Amino acid sequence: MNTNRLLIVLLILAALLTPEHVLASSGTSPVVAVPVSAGWTGTTSRGHPMLFTVQSSGTQWSSFKLKTDYNASSCGVSGTLEITVPGPGSIATNQFSVSGGSFSAAGQFTSSTTATGTYSFTNHPIVISLPFPPFTCTYFFNQSGTWTASTSGGGGGMLTLESDGTVDGWILESSETSSQGGGMNAITPTFLLGDNAANKQYRSILSFCPAGLPSGANITQAKLKIKRQGLVGTDPFTTHNKIAVDIRQGSFSNNLALQLNDFKATSSLNAVGLISNNPQAGNWYSVNLNSSAFAFIQVTSCVQLRLRFQLDDNNDLSADFLRFYSGDSVAKPKLILTYTLP
Repeated sequence: MNTNRLLIVLLILAALLTPEHVLASSGTSPVVAVPVSAGWTGTTSRGHPMLFTVQSSGTQWSSFKLKTDYNASSCGVSGTLEITVPGPGSIATNQFSVSGGSFSAAGQFTSSTTATGTYSFTNHPIVISLPFPPFTCTYFFNQSGTWTASTSGGGGGMLTLESDGTVDGWILESSETSSQGGGMNAITPTFLLGDNAANKQYRSILSFCPAGLPSGANITQAKLKIKRQGLVGTDPFTTHNKIAVDIRQGSFSNNLALQLNDFKATSSLNAVGLISNNPQAGNWYSVNLNSSAFAFIQVTSCVQLRLRFQLDDNNDLSADFLRFYSGDSVAKPKLILTYTLP
């Protein structure tokens, strides 16, 4: 055998004995870790929280939520934003992708309880309220980053819903003692609670559709958060007691759109929560709804909340009401659901 032929034979033998060829010849496939069906939580490369849920025996993701910060220099403000993509979407060969218009993300499960991924905002519009004309400024946000997440396998998660600005709003009583709606507004960036100068009560409706809630989820907490915008007259918290929250599975008056009849329409349950005069940072007010309300929050339908002060008016013939940001604003009302999975 000449030298050239011997060299060729040796190269072929070396190739056949490489670990990659041995693995392929043996018929052994790389191990694919099935992600645990549970709530997953993590952190982005910018130090903000993110979370999602794995369900259906590790074959689907849902409720992908991510928070980040922005500097809208053209509007002269900075802040944070949260985005939620309800899903569900498929998980295949340890990977999944998320698409929500101008937001996208991707994930790779590195084990049954750990994952890494990326995210990106591309020309994501942020409408910012200003205290001076033109009162709003739209900033187109671009950012990309990475995230890491894990789960203890406890089987649960968290879903943040925002009130639908197209159907939420306030209703004003037709007269002081009528207990019927006489006027309403579903398009302003605030909703009202209290009374007007004719001692007519303001009530407001918030609408949430939990489409991203995993099937079979068992709700363990439902927290409502609303942000105060302003005050007219005397603070009704000092004269009208607390804000009562009524709940209706589906919709008041059997129509999601705001109706005058929503003022008095039958609820599924009255006063499932009472909001006290105890604002948190940023003028946010919150209340954990009673567990009796959980049965009316279902993935198959929307749910509406009616807010009203416990005392309808204080008979002083003076407007005394609070303004809170509605679903038509940046600081939308939120219903935060914590749940476990079977």
